[in-house]
Amino acid sequence: MRTIKLLTIIVLSLGLVQCKEDSTGPDLPSGCSAQGIYAIAVLETALTCIATNAYADPEEALGAPDHGKTGEGKVELTGILSLGVAGNATVYMGSCIQDAEGADLRVHQVGADEAVEVQVSANQEGPFTSLGFKLCKDFCDFDLAGSGLNNIRAVRVIDSTRSFQPGAECDNTGPSPGADIDSIEVLHPGS
Repeated sequence: MRTIKLLTIIVLSLGLVQCKEDSTGPDLPSGCSAQGIYAIAVLETALTCIATNAYADPEEALGAPDHGKTGEGKVELTGILSLGVAGNATVYMGSCIQDAEGADLRVHQVGADEAVEVQVSANQEGPFTSLGFKLCKDFCDFDLAGSGLNNIRAVRVIDSTRSFQPGAECDNTGPSPGADIDSIEVLHPGS
């Protein structure tokens, strides 16, 4: 509870969200009031490979795509969150994700092809429903169709490296282990 209150103070002081009496939590708005099409708050993380992970700041997954390079090396990247092998991050979207024709959600993943699973929930506490996993380069799209869900705001992105590289471990993946998330985007926002 103390963590939620601290997050509330930080989020509100930054002006990222506005509290309402009908909010789904102490720091997040309810309904589909649009506050942009990208993730606006980190709800929870379970990052791995922390000893080798040079990109473990969850805030880097918020907002519009903004990754860049300050040099030629792999440790000279900016604007990404590396999940670590089998790690994950759960974010709250600035707008509800509507189930419409085609893909509804885009995960911007940078670097090499990396496997990503997406789970979604109508409630920030869950339960979460998997939309499957994909091998992503640059970005990969996910569709709510078949999930039975609509108006989703909570999204969990999970590294699924071991689905394609069963021997992947923290000590053999370099400074950006697992999927490297730049941004999460709503393709069909609610109004």
